[in-house]
Amino acid sequence: MTVTALPVDESNDLLGQLIDEVKSRKDGPSKKKVRLLLYGSEIDDIALIQLLEASGANVVIEDICMGTKAYLHDIALEGNLIANLAERYLGKITCPRTFRFSPASREAELAQRFGYITSLAADYRVNGAVLYILMFCDCFEFDMPDVRDYLKAAGISSLHIEDDYTLSGMNALKTRIEAFFEIIQEGQ
Repeated sequence: MTVTALPVDESNDLLGQLIDEVKSRKDGPSKKKVRLLLYGSEIDDIALIQLLEASGANVVIEDICMGTKAYLHDIALEGNLIANLAERYLGKITCPRTFRFSPASREAELAQRFGYITSLAADYRVNGAVLYILMFCDCFEFDMPDVRDYLKAAGISSLHIEDDYTLSGMNALKTRIEAFFEIIQEGQ
């Protein structure tokens, strides 16, 4: 739940309602063998997540534009609060369009850019990643080979899906996803 454009009181009320609802649930999703990290640009239609889960996976963590990454870092409450807020939004939220780092080596650059993804994967015990990119989202497309190679070096299998925002080829996509899940399960 992203509440970046609502008044604070309304946001807090909605968040409180969501927390109460989650705490009151008695049943959860069935546990499946494939635990996924979903990485990529904007996703505001749950059809892809539904397809992944219907195909035999649990999406246990995501790193998409308006998802978890917006909540990974707190704002420092000491010192200049406006500067702290700016640092949090401009320096802490990892996005290909705002990457600012001058590494000593290529390995240092990749670790700086994508190390948090492997940390999320370890924390949530994922055994695969779906890299979802909207066509013409150049920032993410330019990063895709690097993030794919970084995950591969970390022992995390990944599936790259590029979509035109319509998810029009769902049957073909389902076949690719199921084949990817078979590869993950064979590697376990």
